[in-house]
Amino acid sequence: MPQLIGAAPVTGNWLWELHNEHRIVLSKLVMALTTLFGDYDYRTLAWLNVAVMGAAALGLVWERQRRRGGLRFSHALIPLLFLHWGQAEAFLWDITSQFVYSTVLFTA
Repeated sequence: MPQLIGAAPVTGNWLWELHNEHRIVLSKLVMALTTLFGDYDYRTLAWLNVAVMGAAALGLVWERQRRRGGLRFSHALIPLLFLHWGQAEAFLWDITSQFVYSTVLFTA
């Protein structure tokens, strides 16, 4: 947490530290950069997570439209799966960015 509020520097050792038995280097780096450029406001990370998931959903809709030759009503299910109200609370936590970016990398 000190790295995310600017009290300690972001180092390679901090990025490589275990978090619940996992190494979340990409997520920690994105969290540090977002809080740095967002003037240490955690809401910027929540907005970034929602925007990234929205972009992934939009990319999937465009891909389905390209493959099927047009837009259909059923394509609206993709954003609903990615951005439904059940995930609203999860987007507010900074650590869930690890799940956001793994989902986006998987869909890419």
